[in-house]
Order: sequence, then C-alpha cells, then structure tokens
Amino acid sequence: MTVTETLETLRRNLPGCTLVAYGDLDARLVLASASATRHPREVLDALCLAADTCLCGPGARIAARALGLPRLTRTTAMRDGHLSLFLRADDGGDALFCVFDAPTDAELAATRARATLRDLARLS
Repeated sequence: MTVTETLETLRRNLPGCTLVAYGDLDARLVLASASATRHPREVLDALCLAADTCLCGPGARIAARALGLPRLTRTTAMRDGHLSLFLRADDGGDALFCVFDAPTDAELAATRARATLRDLARLS
C-alpha cells in the first residue's frame, strides 16, 4: 500500500474526518495527504505550521515539562471551526494531522492515527 492509500484508508475509517496529512515537522512540509476535497498547498502548509506550533512551540515545551514528558506527541486544536488532531512520531519529526468537521471519538482517532503513523514509518 502506498503512503497516499494508507492515509486515505485512515481518513475513511475516522468518522467525521475530512483531511489526513502526513508531514515532516522538522522541514515544516506536508509530504502527502488524503481528503474528501482537494486542498490548495497553502491550506496544507498552514496545517503543518499549526501542528509544529502545537507540538513543538514554546507552549508545547512548557506543557511537556509540566507533564514530565520529553516532548508532546499528541494534541488537539480548534482551527477554523474544525477539530484538528496532531500526532508526532515518538522518535522523529514525522507527524500526522487529522481534521474533523463533525464530532468524533478523539481517543479512537488518536489510536488509529498512531498505528497509521507507525505503518508509514515502515513504508519509508
């Protein structure tokens, strides 16, 4: 299965999910995405920047220290009226970004997205 097919499978298996993107936080670059509708590069770039801010920015470092973690690997945010789930790989800059336009089970979404992130690491 290709990266894009893997992302599309995840998107279809997450109720309310309209967009899944796979990116490199170190480069601040979306590498691949799957969505119900096509999104311009600017939207994907903004999503990657939001993920970087939420997972790697000053607030994320403070939160990680407060939680006794080396760094945050998961967070959610409301952006433009949509829930965004950001997951970072435990051992690198790879990340998944999932956008929802309907209520969803965040724990289930995070579990499935984390498994997909591990699958993508094996594809690389």
